[in-house]
Amino acid sequence: MRRVLTLVLVAICLACPAPGRASSVSIAPSAAPGAVVDAHRILAGNWFSEREPDFDLHVEATAVVFSASDPQWLAWDLTSVVRRWQRALVPNNGLLLKLQDGDEDFGVGGPYGPSAGSLDAGLRPRLVVTYSGPGPR
Repeated sequence: MRRVLTLVLVAICLACPAPGRASSVSIAPSAAPGAVVDAHRILAGNWFSEREPDFDLHVEATAVVFSASDPQWLAWDLTSVVRRWQRALVPNNGLLLKLQDGDEDFGVGGPYGPSAGSLDAGLRPRLVVTYSGPGPR
């Protein structure tokens, strides 16, 4: 059975309600409406110990912040880079999500949302992988 990778989507929620609260998680001022968050391949395999990892300048995917206060999911279609990882054309050292240089304000932090450790599983970052191809025989 041969399966073909058709879509890899990563999504994080901004300004989503915190567990047990009616209020929303705030977004830093640098994530004003219209701010663009790009996904870049991380180049170094040892980036865990680096404050600012080296990353590929090529933008793999882009998401736009539509509101600084309303809940929204940001999503990046990463199918292309995952195919290159799968074919061993480039190393998989992870991805860096960062504001575009023109949207970055060095005096404040960037947008943020719940992490993988969030108590509310519905707010955790998501990875959606869709395959297509012939079914099992």
